[in-house]
Amino acid sequence: MDDEYEIYLEVERELIETAIESFLKAGEEERRKYPNLSRLILQVQTQIVRSSDPIETLIEISKPLAHFYKLLMESFAQSRKTRAGGSAQYHIEFILDELGYKGLYERQRILNGMVDFLFPSFEMWQKDRRRCTVLSVKRTLRERYKQVFEELSAIRGLVLYLLSTQTESEAQKDITQEKVQRLNEQNVYLIVRDEIKQGRFSQEANVLGFTDFFCKELPRLKERWK
Repeated sequence: MDDEYEIYLEVERELIETAIESFLKAGEEERRKYPNLSRLILQVQTQIVRSSDPIETLIEISKPLAHFYKLLMESFAQSRKTRAGGSAQYHIEFILDELGYKGLYERQRILNGMVDFLFPSFEMWQKDRRRCTVLSVKRTLRERYKQVFEELSAIRGLVLYLLSTQTESEAQKDITQEKVQRLNEQNVYLIVRDEIKQGRFSQEANVLGFTDFFCKELPRLKERWK
């Protein structure tokens, strides 16, 4: 998962660096799809042609270009969050299938709100939701911390399993004792990488490592799905 993310970041950097070059080399029909960028490029070209002072020209064109790159990077940042969450879900789905859980869960199921994984099925949820398991997947707690509590309202007070895919260095700032305690008060189990569990939360019962969750907790929960 980390290697995939690094590849994505490298591609993203390349796209940002070559954005204006790609636009200028595109055909007229393609450029018409982006009228705001077309106006920006025309503005910059006009300033270059009219100016006789290179330094003054650089100062003038830097302002609109700075705004363009700010918007571009914000767009990529939003896409990165969406991609990271989706990628994590596909990885988890693969793990579940490899461990023999294929057919024992549903993805992106709407209850009172959307949940990422529902075990074993919506049919069981309708019959007796207390026998079901709900798993939510987040890249970081920082990005969607408030959504966790929206999902809790969707499952009406049942235990929620929250899996965070972030690295140990990212977790240093994001996963705090205060957040872990608040999650515990809301009946939320936090699932983190094994090194985070062992290094920082070895005594917290509501914090599980990846290995314990997939190899111990899920088999225990599976007994209730029958």
